[in-house]
Amino acid sequence: MNFVMKSKTIQVVWHGKEPVYSLDFHPNGLLATAGADREIKTWRVSNDASGYPQVEHVDTLVGHSKTVNCVRFSPDGQRIVSAADGGELMLWVATSPEDTSGPRGNLVTEEEEAAGYKRQGVMRGHVDDVMDVAWSQDGSAVVSGSIDNQSIVWSPETTKAQKKFESHKHFVQGVAWDPHGQYFLTMSADRMCKVHALKPKKHKAEGADASGGRGKTTLERMGEFHCADSICKRVVGSSSGEPSGTKRVYLFHDETLPSFFRRLSWSPDGSFAVIPSGVYKEDADSQELHTAYLYARGKWTSPIAHIPGQTKPVVAVRFCPVVFEREVRSGAERPDESGESDESDESDESDASRARRTSLAHVHRARREAISQSGGGGQVCQALVLVVGPQRAVQAPSQYEQGPLRVYQRGYRRVRRGVRRGWPSRHVEGRQRPERRGGRGRSRG
Repeated sequence: MNFVMKSKTIQVVWHGKEPVYSLDFHPNGLLATAGADREIKTWRVSNDASGYPQVEHVDTLVGHSKTVNCVRFSPDGQRIVSAADGGELMLWVATSPEDTSGPRGNLVTEEEEAAGYKRQGVMRGHVDDVMDVAWSQDGSAVVSGSIDNQSIVWSPETTKAQKKFESHKHFVQGVAWDPHGQYFLTMSADRMCKVHALKPKKHKAEGADASGGRGKTTLERMGEFHCADSICKRVVGSSSGEPSGTKRVYLFHDETLPSFFRRLSWSPDGSFAVIPSGVYKEDADSQELHTAYLYARGKWTSPIAHIPGQTKPVVAVRFCPVVFEREVRSGAERPDESGESDESDESDESDASRARRTSLAHVHRARREAISQSGGGGQVCQALVLVVGPQRAVQAPSQYEQGPLRVYQRGYRRVRRGVRRGWPSRHVEGRQRPERRGGRGRSRG
């Protein structure tokens, strides 16, 4: 059975033909974009008469004095955090009709006063360009990563830095917060991904939850976070298969990667983390391939799968926020998750198809184990979007006739029935920086 999905590339051209380095979707579908023109613009996404998506400009938020590298909505959509060159981080809060009657400060322009979001504060602490930023799931904390080799956790309420992490020896180019608030990951040009986790409790009180912090926000538990693990290398064998030929190889690209972004992502239910800028070698003597690695929650020793077939380095990844569950039609057998197939199917199946199906079965088993450990359940899975290569964006499907995952794997249907057709998934972005002449690192393109 063949599935057809309609798609259309949306053009956003109101940034003065300057590069757009970041975009994010509000929970209600409002789109925010930011880039080298130092402005943040919001757009309303809707469907035209033919069912294809279209955008309409809503607001322009001004305030940054340098290039805006990242923009992110808070989980409730009421606030925006933006990160820029020079260490600038700004917090914006949604306005309401009642807010317009209040006193107007001398730092608020007329254009900004009429916008849907206004500046709430500036977060100062980084001394160089901030490359990525992420909200905690409860909205109580923000983590940022900068080329000053630091990641900082902030309080959005006070706009003050709460804790600094200096676990990297090179630029921090990606950050991601676990949906359950127990981990956050940082990715750096030092070819390491650092796992920051809550410190385990020595004595757990009877009736306490697994995290030991019931009722506390992520920010209130910030003192319990520490660098728990480092993801850097894996062991591969030799092409001859001799045990003495094993070797530890790096999992990620070094600082020569032609992008200043390595934006990683968690699945919506926290089962998996996907880490970009990966390099894969079948054995110690084989050629390196571009990939992204998939890790099961809490198991950082080795990846459970990798996503091959990329012609350029993967610089950013993002999961679709829509969750899917396995669909079983009446009279049809349940799709096999064991990686085995009938003899009649195997004769018509290519080696690549069998490898993809076996890898998917591996992911299903790992996800069921991760869900059972976190107390969840259900036959669900997530769809993933990748950005491959510098300055090349992958457009997310714009209209879900069958549900996005049907394009890649049969037998899934959408769980969230109330979500309208054409609901946009979160897009991802990439940014290229060529070599800077006579200076440190790479300059802006």
